Amino acid sequence: MTTRESPSPEGPGAEDRLGALGQVAGELIHDMANLVAVLDGRLRLALGEARGGRVPVAELERAVDGCGDLAAMVRDVLATLRREVVSPEIVMYPEPIAERAIRRTLDTCRPVEIRLASTLPAGTALRGRSSFLYRAIGNLLANAARHAASRIRVTLSLADGDGKVVVSVEDDGPGIPAQLREEVFRPLVRGRTGGTGLGLSSVTWTVAQLGGTVHASASAQLGGARIDMTFPVATALPSPARPLRLLAGRRVLVMDDNGDVRRALGRYLRRLGAEVVEAAAVTETEDQLVDLAIRSIPDAVLLDLNLGTRSGVDVWTLLRDRLPRLAARVVFLSGVGPGDTVYDEAIRTGQRVLPKPFDFEELATALHSVIDGA
Repeated sequence: MTTRESPSPEGPGAEDRLGALGQVAGELIHDMANLVAVLDGRLRLALGEARGGRVPVAELERAVDGCGDLAAMVRDVLATLRREVVSPEIVMYPEPIAERAIRRTLDTCRPVEIRLASTLPAGTALRGRSSFLYRAIGNLLANAARHAASRIRVTLSLADGDGKVVVSVEDDGPGIPAQLREEVFRPLVRGRTGGTGLGLSSVTWTVAQLGGTVHASASAQLGGARIDMTFPVATALPSPARPLRLLAGRRVLVMDDNGDVRRALGRYLRRLGAEVVEAAAVTETEDQLVDLAIRSIPDAVLLDLNLGTRSGVDVWTLLRDRLPRLAARVVFLSGVGPGDTVYDEAIRTGQRVLPKPFDFEELATALHSVIDGA
């Protein structure tokens, strides 16, 4: 779940938004390009197995995981441009995230030994988007795998005296020259083995989104490079887990002009116990729209901002004038961001606006919130 910072009356200027977009795109393009290459490889392997008469379950599962990672990156970009901040009650646990990043590295990089050691007390948590931490650790591991002779070590510990979590990645490679240890985190600065020079720059940006810092040094144990990421410890307890059938007995009206999106949303919401009414591109008259809303008797409405002949805000305005109680239960779905006229209009309604691609858990929580709060 996220909360939105209150925008200024005029909103951020176009130059500010373009500058933010350029910064975020520059830091993420490296990660996205690598992930697209991995997905391409996985899907080609799956296609080859399918043509041979085998069901490529393992490759498809990995491809689905990769698509989830790519979707998280897109959401991170949109959230950054929208100046969203993570709610303080959302926490993450670094150990399983590190384990997942290690598995991913072993699955995609050249053979190398990676060991994880943790001295964190049970329940130690960080605050922020888990996708940021996962990508930061993954980038450091990919960088270490390029330089290591054979061994990489990941260590999770508490910093002495200041209550911060330190995530360290070190290797037995040639190390980073002392004169480059600060420069290497800047964009397009390359080490001895070449590369794009974007990987460690991406780590710096990602760590900063979690309120952390990054520092390079020599590894006392393995003799190569050591990079430490330091993060503040979260003091808030995690939110209680939501029940599996979060929307049991609720009816949700889904308005989206994309049939694939409607069907995907419908399948997911039905798994949560909801009854789903799907509406195609909105071309009806105002009276027909009101009639649709009355006949479906929804507890909440998922409303895409782009409905072909009219915008989602147009439909919301109609509901506000004719069915105000239902208008208060609208959650907008958006494939655009700040600066787009319709998006900015949706923000001004005060209703929740969720980006595409979806974080389905966040979507379910948003629907639950508007139903309970209306």
